[in-house]
Amino acid sequence: MHAAANLLAEDGRNAEADEWYRKALRQRPFDAGLLTDCAANCLELDMLNEADDLLGRAMDQEHSARMYRLVSFLASRKGEHARAEVALLQAAEEYPKDADILADLAMHWMQRNKRDKAEEIIEKLKDAGDEERAAELGSELARKFTEPVNCALCGREWRVPRDIPPQASLRIRDEPPDDLPAGTCSVCGKTVCIGCAKHNLGDDGRFRCAEDGVPLKLSDHRVIWLLSQWQAQR
Repeated sequence: MHAAANLLAEDGRNAEADEWYRKALRQRPFDAGLLTDCAANCLELDMLNEADDLLGRAMDQEHSARMYRLVSFLASRKGEHARAEVALLQAAEEYPKDADILADLAMHWMQRNKRDKAEEIIEKLKDAGDEERAAELGSELARKFTEPVNCALCGREWRVPRDIPPQASLRIRDEPPDDLPAGTCSVCGKTVCIGCAKHNLGDDGRFRCAEDGVPLKLSDHRVIWLLSQWQAQR
């Protein structure tokens, strides 16, 4: 009956699967795996309280990474975010190399706007051997917490934090490399990298916009931030 219920659940026939899970549970009420499968099916049916009860009974018997993930998912569905977090943290402690747990925890930290913690977990996911998922989560993290600045000519991209405060004027002490921004045109608003801007030097030695011919300026606070970061690391 357990196997039949699983097949029905996999086929999306969750209401029928629930009936078979109940029949199986009458014969094996303390089977942790059966309780967990039934709870997962209840989640598909939006039977949240029933799923909660089943997971509690399952975890009275034993623990598994899947159980913790389901508890976290259930808690999030119920708006119990602190409980969801506790479940994932406990799971990560008991199963530190489980890629699914680490991925869920990284997503949780992203949703809670905890960038540093998300980055730490993504590194652990990479160490656990799931480099592909770590890269996907890293890209999602970058999209959430940073925004792109692009060279209008070659398409080179830099990423800067979304919450950059207004930047003070910057005096460049050394010559930056070609892969950093040269400045922004005050007419068209386009930013150009130094490598591209070198093809449009004015007689005064200043970088100029290829379209409008005016000098590029350090007026975009994102460009100033990028150059400030480079200069601070020298």
